[in-house]
Amino acid sequence: MKKAISLRTIGASVALLFAAALPASAQTTATAANTAPEVKDGYFAIPGTGFEMRVNLKPRMDVLIDNRYAGSYDNSNPGSGSPYRFATALIPVSTDPTYDNAPQAAVSARSTAISIDAQTLSSSPCDIAVHYDSDFFGHEYGGSDLYFRVNQVYVRVGNLILGKAVLPLEDGDMWLDGLDYCGPDGMIFARQSGARYNFKFDDGFSAAAGLNDPATEADIVRAPDFTANVRWDNEKFGHVQLSGLLGDVIGTNPKVLDETGGAHRQRENAVIWGLNLSIGITLSASDTLQLQGTYGKGMFPYSNDWFVNGQYDYAADGKIKPLAYTAALVGYSHKWNDKFRSTIGYSMVNLDDSYATTSPYSRVTYHKTQYGMVNLIWSPVPRMDAGIEVLYGSNQLQNGAKSSVTRVQFTVGYSLF
Repeated sequence: MKKAISLRTIGASVALLFAAALPASAQTTATAANTAPEVKDGYFAIPGTGFEMRVNLKPRMDVLIDNRYAGSYDNSNPGSGSPYRFATALIPVSTDPTYDNAPQAAVSARSTAISIDAQTLSSSPCDIAVHYDSDFFGHEYGGSDLYFRVNQVYVRVGNLILGKAVLPLEDGDMWLDGLDYCGPDGMIFARQSGARYNFKFDDGFSAAAGLNDPATEADIVRAPDFTANVRWDNEKFGHVQLSGLLGDVIGTNPKVLDETGGAHRQRENAVIWGLNLSIGITLSASDTLQLQGTYGKGMFPYSNDWFVNGQYDYAADGKIKPLAYTAALVGYSHKWNDKFRSTIGYSMVNLDDSYATTSPYSRVTYHKTQYGMVNLIWSPVPRMDAGIEVLYGSNQLQNGAKSSVTRVQFTVGYSLF
């Protein structure tokens, strides 16, 4: 009883701080951006504020077994941490000095998540909500320690969202129903600070548009990126969403020499753009199909596999060139019964960079990656999942060197709400 009272007291204090510091608040989920908040389990009224609030805890434990070293941010020292992520861009190729052919294992709780939602009561004359969520992937080194990472924190007033939130470029319904917390390489992962406005029309049509702090590899930012989408939802069919990106990247090439032979910094800009088409199909009450295709130039930082350079490169004359990005994703989910379900999925990314082998100024090694998964998930009680998942990832560099990793993952997780 004491723990429950303490949790509510802490939650109420956080919500009061949000309400005092922000003029309005945000929706509860990425996929609910076009609807007003609904009262759900776990909400309680905060006296004197006109808000109700919910604190959700999602503890998880992952057991990860790899047939070889899967890579990390600190590839210069493979012993610095266990392979918590399954990111295809980080898989060491056979020619990499960090390549390790021996099996490895880890136990992790980093995918444990915490979320806080506060929204105006149904009797309130205004529609305001606040959302916050975080996990423990904020640091890639340090063994089994947990490091806080804020994924989203935003305020929504009506249809206007301000803060760090899912951008219109991403379709949150395309995330595969998997145990791997990192997810497919070809998925669009767009969580940036900015402003977004949602539009809702008749017959299931909606749209969204926003300006955001760019996800970029450049050291200078002169203008925000623009992202938008148009979406159609149908209760029987599923949904279709077309998203787009338009932005500008500033590249600085410190290696170009001037006519006198003295080194100088060559800085120039280039337009980046991208299109993302996603389709979710309801085949039956037990079966769903997910399809997504992405193409653009300079949009690699909005990819879920953005752990290395890949947004732009430099040609032989030193000029900046946004790189062509192609990605695809397919997933199929089946519900065996009320307790068991499975998903099988595949994803790929191709980064087209002819300058990698022809330009002395090249900065990119990433070329092709693949991601595959299949799982069996058991839900013995509501809001609890336990399962096994087999993952396959491959990484091929621009110079042709490549490698792959197979992971078996066991996960047990629970969500309060």
